[in-house]
Amino acid sequence: MLDKIERHERDSELCRRILSTATAVYRPLYLAELGALSGLPEQIIKSTENVKKIVAKCGSFLTVRDNQIYLVHQSATDFLLNRHTQQGLRDPFKWVFPLGIEDVHHNIVLRSLIAMSAVLRRDIYSLKAPGFPINEVQTPSPDPLASVRYSCVFWVDHLHDLNSNKDAPRRNILDAVQTFVEQKYLYWLEALSLLRAMPEGVIAITHLNGLLPADKTRF
Repeated sequence: MLDKIERHERDSELCRRILSTATAVYRPLYLAELGALSGLPEQIIKSTENVKKIVAKCGSFLTVRDNQIYLVHQSATDFLLNRHTQQGLRDPFKWVFPLGIEDVHHNIVLRSLIAMSAVLRRDIYSLKAPGFPINEVQTPSPDPLASVRYSCVFWVDHLHDLNSNKDAPRRNILDAVQTFVEQKYLYWLEALSLLRAMPEGVIAITHLNGLLPADKTRF
């Protein structure tokens, strides 16, 4: 299947990005989330159908159900994460993660920060009333949070995994985190509330306090 993917010369790199992202995330991504998090070109991200076409070129590793992308089986995940090459076969891990899985976590954090910074704003659901009961909130159609739902809930988990490896290059990533916190912190909390993910948000803030250096903002 990897050989078949590589024969798609023009799209093999896009397939590699999708496979590496789908393997590294903590829940199956929706098509609207996958494009930005895997770094697909803007002209592809604009259409979920275009994203779906690229996913289809990833062979039998992935399947799409209800607009969510799943690795077809746990054995596919195990294969892509396999660091040991069988005789006569390529090393799948080195092909999917040429710079290591930490690089994928790094990219997911940065792309999440960029996407959230572009999307999050005050009163994003136009409720116009502070304290609006969450059980009465109707998700707008289209949902302005659709492309950043995963990022809002899980970006700190990827940052935590990245920083758990002391050899992983940080490449000023904490500067990007600091800028996001200074500019979008309250809007992020609002989004977490609308996504019914405040418990995850509390844990994320605790992790941030442990990850940021002493000279960075404390929450």
